[in-house]
Amino acid sequence: MTDTIRLAPLDNAIQHHHHDYHQIVIGVDGNAEFEIEGLGGSIAPLSGCIVPANHVHYYEGVGVNRHLIMNLPSDAFPLAGKHREFARLFDAPLFFSLDTSLTHYLDFLVQEISHMAEGAPQPLAHHELMATTFLSCLSVRLQPAQDLPSGQQRINLASLDQYIQQHLQNHKI
Repeated sequence: MTDTIRLAPLDNAIQHHHHDYHQIVIGVDGNAEFEIEGLGGSIAPLSGCIVPANHVHYYEGVGVNRHLIMNLPSDAFPLAGKHREFARLFDAPLFFSLDTSLTHYLDFLVQEISHMAEGAPQPLAHHELMATTFLSCLSVRLQPAQDLPSGQQRINLASLDQYIQQHLQNHKI
């Protein structure tokens, strides 16, 4: 396996493989096409995909491209110990887009990786902590809310607002 986090172009010819570690691929420049166990999607800048371990995936870079790639074995620091709940992100393949905050964090990651490429030594722990922070942020955005005690359900605020608006019109004060 290569570095935990790296920047790399994807080959412009269709490739396919699987590996025994999880992977996240995020578009930085250019585009790519992916198919992960039958789920297809495009990756453009500020979007990405989750490739669970041992899932066959096909990919092809489109023209000039650069992607941030995170390789995460199931026992890696970002997925083990007190962080093991982040492993749920890899239950199934998934395509996602970055929001504004994660876009800023991606910019930071790209700068840090570029700094490392200039010869500044970075310990493995630095890579693992950056990956852990990213997984934490992504988990908050992609995972459903923690289960509530049995019998309780979350209030759907959009439905509640719609109900209130509909009934306010019927009861003018």
